[in-house]
Amino acid sequence: MQNSAYLSGANPGTTGFFELTHSLRRLQEAGVLAIRYQKEEKGQGRVFLTIGAETGSPSNVQDDVRLVRTLLHTSQPEIELVYGAGRLKDGKVGIITRSMQGILSEIGAQVRVAEEDVNRHAVMPTVGVIGVETRPIIVIHVGTDAPAGAYAEIVRGGRHYWIDDNDFDSKFAFSVVQNLIALAESSQSGKQALVTIPATP
Repeated sequence: MQNSAYLSGANPGTTGFFELTHSLRRLQEAGVLAIRYQKEEKGQGRVFLTIGAETGSPSNVQDDVRLVRTLLHTSQPEIELVYGAGRLKDGKVGIITRSMQGILSEIGAQVRVAEEDVNRHAVMPTVGVIGVETRPIIVIHVGTDAPAGAYAEIVRGGRHYWIDDNDFDSKFAFSVVQNLIALAESSQSGKQALVTIPATP
């Protein structure tokens, strides 16, 4: 399943991927999803994902379990997560992790851009959301001026791009991306990342 937006702006990914992530999230909240780490003798580890629901579980939970197993092409209650692409034997699912640059590119592809800039080929068209998705990862607005009190704002090419201060989901996602960048930089330089956790006295 593809969840990457092409640079052409023509393909935002496949609906199955987003159905899968939403179902996994609901199963996690229902307490029927678990991850198990198994360390091997040679020092390497294996990661297993357990997907199961009791017979008496609500019908919506059982529906999600069936959907996840269908999308992952497995009938097993526990699957091993391995690195790689392509379909593997039943009981194993291959995944490809994304670099920090890939994450930023994905977010950038969803940024709203001015139609005028698209027409003069200065930027690519915004990649829209599909399937069960209802909004971009981070909603970034564009205009001639940003509203007062915007959470974050930059000016590029005479246009203002901003995150609304009333958009908690976007602010939270933006903070997560900042932390990921800090962790990625610290792993390269050997320095520890400094993570600030706001607290109310």
